[in-house]
Amino acid sequence: MRYLEVDIGGTPMSIKVLKHHWAKKLTMKVNSLGEVTVTIPKHSSYNLAKKFVETNTPWLQARADVISRQKTKPTQNELRQARALVYAKLDRWGSEVGVTWNKVFIRNQSTRWGSCSSVNNLSFNWRVLNLSPELQDYLIVHELAHIKQHNHSKQFWTEVARVLPDYRERKRQLDAIDLIQ
Repeated sequence: MRYLEVDIGGTPMSIKVLKHHWAKKLTMKVNSLGEVTVTIPKHSSYNLAKKFVETNTPWLQARADVISRQKTKPTQNELRQARALVYAKLDRWGSEVGVTWNKVFIRNQSTRWGSCSSVNNLSFNWRVLNLSPELQDYLIVHELAHIKQHNHSKQFWTEVARVLPDYRERKRQLDAIDLIQ
């Protein structure tokens, strides 16, 4: 493993280069923390990796811009707005699902829209503010249904469908949204 030091749009970047015997082509990935990894075939040169990065600078710049926006912490006002929105939606849907929850947390998460703990604490990503009302409702109902079924079993999806018959379309739309954008 080596690191390439490159300049992307005036910003210095350290890129991890990995050689793998199973790699058949060059690939570049950026994780949710903004770390860039280039994987190359075992017998390829590090110069080839450097040329690959240079060729893909526009793509890397676009991803770096998205990640820098994602890393930005929410303002106190955004957290307050998200909390108010989530509580209003929980009040709206909690009785329909027929459950109560323990605590509610609004978090700055990079990989999840929401979660339900084993003690029925609910966590929501503050970016729920950026979703359409239909997707906000789906997210809330999804997490509330986890209070009844702490899994994604057939019974869980039956409960979600009972409350939101069109949940499949809403789920498809939510799954298509990249959290780091």
